[in-house]
Amino acid sequence: MMAGAISTRYGRAKVLIIADLLALLAFPFLLISNINYLIIGRALIGFSGGLNSVICLLYMSEMTPKRISWLPGYLYFLSICLGMVITFLFGLFIPRDGGSSNEKNSLWKTLFVMPCFMGLARLIL
Repeated sequence: MMAGAISTRYGRAKVLIIADLLALLAFPFLLISNINYLIIGRALIGFSGGLNSVICLLYMSEMTPKRISWLPGYLYFLSICLGMVITFLFGLFIPRDGGSSNEKNSLWKTLFVMPCFMGLARLIL
């Protein structure tokens, strides 16, 4: 709800950089096995995702020709759905019964940390 106003005030490129920095800031919180830190990390990732979802759609709609103006929104939400399916499939491999506790911790932490790598990749590129 606030991403549009923030992007108007500070500019879209700066807001995308801020979103990526929020994702990187969440990285250490997601690695700590304390529920309070985990909640902080997930909230930071949520803010980053919310900013990204609004600003990326704005960028795509501005760059797309009118005759295919429907395509960016369609592809964006298709990619979100595919991301959810892929995350669900990764979640199938997390052992629920048996296995060592270290193995369980490393697998679910990997799933939580994946968005941080996306933010880092976009900052580098």
